[in-house]
Amino acid sequence: MQKVFGGSDLRLEAHLFDFDSDLYGRHLRIALIEHLRLERKFPGIDALKAQIAADAAQARALLRDVPAS
Repeated sequence: MQKVFGGSDLRLEAHLFDFDSDLYGRHLRIALIEHLRLERKFPGIDALKAQIAADAAQARALLRDVPAS
């Protein structure tokens, strides 16, 4: 796992689609459904934002076929 913006902590970042509430201090269970792409470095923040948008679109398409638990 690479560090994106410095620091030494390893973290998991989860994007919760269509959810608007405060989860700070709560424990969550994350299910990994499918690997989208390998890690890579980006030349700048705009390229990173564009990739996050593309990843989100791909994830939404994949999740359409996954039954809610």
